Amino acid sequence: MKRKIFGIMAVIALLGYSSGFSADWELIWQDEFSNSISQDWTFDTGYGGWGWGNNEWQYYTSDNAFIIDSALVIRATCDGVPGIRNGSIKSAKIKTQGKFNIKYGKIEARIKLLIAKGCWPAFWMLGSNINTVGWPKCGEIDIMENINGESIIHGTAHWDNNGHTSFGRSVEQVNIADYHLYTVIWDEQSIIWQLDGETYCTLNITPENLSEFHEDFYIILNLAVGGNWPGPPDSTSFPAEMIVDYVRVYRHEGPRIGLYPSKLRFEMEKEQALILDPQTVNINNTGTDTLSNVTIETDVDWLDIAWIDHEGNDQSFEVSVNEKANEFLRSSYSARLTVSVSNAAFETIPVDLQVGENIVLGNIVRSSSVEPDPPEGENVDPGNVNDGDKSTRWSSEWSDPQWISIDLNRIFLNKQFSIESVKLFWESAYAYKYEIQLSNTSDFSTYDVIAKVTNGDGGVDLLMTDNSVTGRYIRMYGSSRATEYGYSLYEFEVYGSVSTDVKEMEIAAKPKEYKIQNAPNPFNSNTTIYYSLPEKQEIKLAVYDVNGKWVKTIISRVQDAGKYKITFNGNQLASGMYLCRMETPATSLTHKLLLVK
Repeated sequence: MKRKIFGIMAVIALLGYSSGFSADWELIWQDEFSNSISQDWTFDTGYGGWGWGNNEWQYYTSDNAFIIDSALVIRATCDGVPGIRNGSIKSAKIKTQGKFNIKYGKIEARIKLLIAKGCWPAFWMLGSNINTVGWPKCGEIDIMENINGESIIHGTAHWDNNGHTSFGRSVEQVNIADYHLYTVIWDEQSIIWQLDGETYCTLNITPENLSEFHEDFYIILNLAVGGNWPGPPDSTSFPAEMIVDYVRVYRHEGPRIGLYPSKLRFEMEKEQALILDPQTVNINNTGTDTLSNVTIETDVDWLDIAWIDHEGNDQSFEVSVNEKANEFLRSSYSARLTVSVSNAAFETIPVDLQVGENIVLGNIVRSSSVEPDPPEGENVDPGNVNDGDKSTRWSSEWSDPQWISIDLNRIFLNKQFSIESVKLFWESAYAYKYEIQLSNTSDFSTYDVIAKVTNGDGGVDLLMTDNSVTGRYIRMYGSSRATEYGYSLYEFEVYGSVSTDVKEMEIAAKPKEYKIQNAPNPFNSNTTIYYSLPEKQEIKLAVYDVNGKWVKTIISRVQDAGKYKITFNGNQLASGMYLCRMETPATSLTHKLLLVK
C-alpha cells in the first residue's frame, strides 16, 4: 500500500518452487467482527505525511469503521465536492501494530468490495520495525489490493535492494462485489498468494537481499481514496465500502521436515548425466524430531535429508540409497522420490529432470531487436543467451512482439532435432505470454508450438516440450511483456537430440520401452498425452489429484504395441497439480500434469 513504483521488478520466483508448509494449521489469532472491532486493532487518523506517502486524498477517522451484520465495514464518504486533502473525503484504516505481530504463517481474510473510481482498498502487512528502519527496508506484503473497482486483484511484495524493489502478480476477471478469500502462506522459504485457495503467485525469499521477510509483520485494513495509483475520484465514487467478514491467522503445527536433493545424478547411456537444482519434498511430522527407519525408493545415488527441529535449528545427514537399474529413467523424464519416516505421514512428488547437455552452446543466434540504449553501454547482443555465462544477457526493444531464435545445427549440418525441454533464465524484464516454437526454416514461415506460457512470472522457466515434432531452428516468441521494458534473457538452454532418419524410424517403429509424457506442460485447457507400449496388452490411463483421488479415466482397453497420443481436457478442473498414471500388467508409470488457468 506504499508508493507504487513501476520500475524494474526483481523476480525471484522459480517455476516449480514448492512451499515448506503442509496442510496442517493451528488457528492462533482471529477477529470475526461479531459485535465489535477487537482491541487488537488501533486506528491511523489524519492525512499522514504527503497523503500517507501516496498523495492520497482521504482523512482517516475512527468514525468510518463499524460493525454491520457481523462484518467490519470501512466506508469512504464525501461531503461536498471531492478535493485533495481538503476535508471533504473521510475513510478508515485499522492496524494491529503494537498489538499483534506475526512471523511466518497463513494470513487470510474474507472480503467483498463495493467501490468505484479513485478507490484503493487493501489488506496488507508492514514490517514491525518500520519506525526504526523505514520503508521499504521494513518490507511490505500486499495480500490484496484493488483500484477503481476493476475486476482485477493484485498481490505484491516490496523490499529494499539498493532502492525500492517489488514483485507481484494479478488475477483478472474477479467479481469483487462477492466475498472472496484472500490469503498469503508465508514460511522461511517463500510467500505464496492465493485467491479462494488457488495459488497465483510465489516469491522465493531465501536470497540474502530479501531479509525483510524474516522479521515480524503487523496487519492492516484500509480504504484509501485518490493517490498516484488509482487517480482521482469523482462525485459518483461515494459512498464506497470494504466489507470484511473475518481475519484469521494460522501457524503451522509441529516442525517442518524437508527432503533436499542438492544434486541428483543418474548414470545414463553415453555417460550422460541428469542434474537437478534443489527442490523440496515436504513431510508433516506428527510429534517427534527424530528421524528413524528412513526408507527411500528412488534411482538416485545419494541424497541429503534436512529438516528443522522444534527449536528452529537446521538438522541434516547424508543417506546412501539402493542402486537400481536405470531403464525407467531412460524412457521417462520424470521420476519419483518416496520418503517415509516413522511417526510421520509421507508425501510423494514427481521430479522433472533435465536431460543431458545443453545442445545450443555457441550456436548461431538471431533476434527481432536489441535494446538501443542499454545501461552504461552494456553489451546486450543476442549471442549472450547461449554463451554459458549467466551474468550476460540479451535485451530487446521495449515493444511487443519480440523473439530470439537459435540454429540447432552446430556439428550436425542440416539435421533436425527433437527437443525434450528448454530452460529460460529471465532477467527482471521478462515475458508474461510467450511460445517456444520449432521450425525447419530460419524465417519461421511455418512452425510448431512445442511449449507455451500464458502467465509467466520470471525467474527460471523449465519447460517440458512436445518432442513428437522435429526442426532445425528454435525460438522464444514473446507476445506480451510483464513489465514496461523489453524482453531480457540471461540464458536460453535447449535439451534434446538429433532425430533419426526415415529408415531408422521404420526400424524403431515398435517402441522398446514404456513411456508417458505430455505437452504443453504447464497447460491451461487442453494438453496432449503421449505414451508408448512395447507389446500388445491391456492399458489403463487415468488422472488423479495430488492426494491420489481419482479424477478421470482416459483409456481402459487392450492396445497393440505402438506410440499413441490422446488429448486431455482440463476445462472442468481447478488449477493445480495432477498425476496421470499408466497401468499395464507389466508396469505402472506416473507423470505430472500442471494445470494453470
